[in-house]
Amino acid sequence: GQLNYDLRENLELSLALRYDRDERELTIKAPDEFLPVFPFPSGRSGDVRERSFDSVQPKITLSWHPRDEWTLYGTYAEGFRSGGFNLSGVSAGVATLIAAGVPGLPLGVQDSFDQEDTKGIELGFKSALLDGSLRFDTALFYTEVDNAFTFVFVAPFTAQTTRNIKAAEIVGAEASVAWLATERVTLDAAGGLLDSGITESDWIGAGGISIIGNELPQNPDSTFNLGVGYRAPLSGTREWFARLDYQRLGEVYWEPENFVARDPLGLLDLRGGIVSETGWELAAWIKNATDEDWISEEANPNGIVYYGNPRQYGVEVTYRF
Repeated sequence: GQLNYDLRENLELSLALRYDRDERELTIKAPDEFLPVFPFPSGRSGDVRERSFDSVQPKITLSWHPRDEWTLYGTYAEGFRSGGFNLSGVSAGVATLIAAGVPGLPLGVQDSFDQEDTKGIELGFKSALLDGSLRFDTALFYTEVDNAFTFVFVAPFTAQTTRNIKAAEIVGAEASVAWLATERVTLDAAGGLLDSGITESDWIGAGGISIIGNELPQNPDSTFNLGVGYRAPLSGTREWFARLDYQRLGEVYWEPENFVARDPLGLLDLRGGIVSETGWELAAWIKNATDEDWISEEANPNGIVYYGNPRQYGVEVTYRF
């Protein structure tokens, strides 16, 4: 539910409340010979596991409109992401192998993982200038994360698992500009800076490395986007158009131990074609036009790498009705 109340003509208070409950049930279908087998119970074929996750999430926003074209706001909000299940018996399997002296196994792996909860504050400014032809938005935010998700691959059991990082903090800033420079030219740009840090952990990272103070994995420290578009009459009700989009991704770590960081990289996309007022559009496009070799995800310390798409190109025909 949500309630909006005008404290003054240009000052609005918004109060919202959301409740989620997620009940999950998992039946083990794998034959026992494919499950970890140890002297203590770790789940067998046919067993049923059940867990429920829930959260009350309030949101409070105060918006001020000093001018019709300006909005300044402050928001406090809480968020929720449901937990789930890992491979049955993986926790007992890892513990047994560690006790037997097998090196390189991750700590903190459980048969299930807890829900992730967030609490955040955001302060922002939105504007529509030059009779709406120019938009400028910016925001600062701070978020506390409890039980943050992080992925780890447990090689001896070929188990893709999710672990919880007990607590982390994220601080960031972002801004965007969209400008209709002329009737034919549009320009838009956006940028963001992000600083994250792990503040608490129930487990030690691989090699005995403490992860406290490290950056959260999968969070680029900066992002930048630039787009340029052009349209011009062709004949009758048709126009031709061209667009360039450039994206730059900053340094990002793949694992809580911060072993390996991907260097900053840039990706370029191109698109152009013909559009008609009758609803037809013919477009050709190229993604990753410079054919960059880049990594989209990596699972260390196992060295499993997922590469981003190479150069791709194609043609699309669209009809809107």
